[in-house]
Formats: sequence, C-alpha cells, structure tokens
Amino acid sequence: WDGIEEYLPSKDAFIDLRDYPTPETLATKLRHVATDDDAYNQMHAWRYQDPNTWPLAFRNLIREVSDDMKGSICNVLKAGPSPNHPRAKVQGFCADGSHSVE
Repeated sequence: WDGIEEYLPSKDAFIDLRDYPTPETLATKLRHVATDDDAYNQMHAWRYQDPNTWPLAFRNLIREVSDDMKGSICNVLKAGPSPNHPRAKVQGFCADGSHSVE
C-alpha cells in the first residue's frame, strides 16, 4: 500500500513483505531479526527517539488508538466485574469524570 510509511514510526520499524520474493527469503530475514541483537535493536530504535521525530500520521494514529483504549477501559470499569469472573477492586475515574470505581 503506497503511503504506508507515513503511518509507521520509521522505515526500519517494519518488515515489508513486498521486499521478499519467496517465503524462504522472508523466513531468513525473520530469523536474522530474531537472533541478531543489532538487527532487533535497529527495528526498535524508534521507541527511544523523541516522538516529535515520528511522522505526523503515526503520531496521530497513536493518539487515536490511545483515546480509543481509554474509552474502552472506562467502559469496562463502568460495567463492573463480570458475574462469572470476580475481579479485584479497582479505584479510578473515567476521563469524562462521570464515574468512579471503588
């Protein structure tokens, strides 16, 4: 998909399947990343960089996912423990201030 790089933190942060003509060449790359610390660290280097250096589309995507996750967690807390699966008591507040769980 053209333009995917805009939604990724770095060109080194993913393995593009289009770069590998056969499953065997892809498997070789995956083994290399899994067994070579330098290759692995290069793929994850973006995690230690200033987020302002990440592409804007990626930063916006992270914001959107974070907001969705916060809303989902809040909804779970509002619903309370499942009757079939007792949970420990949780204390917290929803972002909109509408509900607290004690």
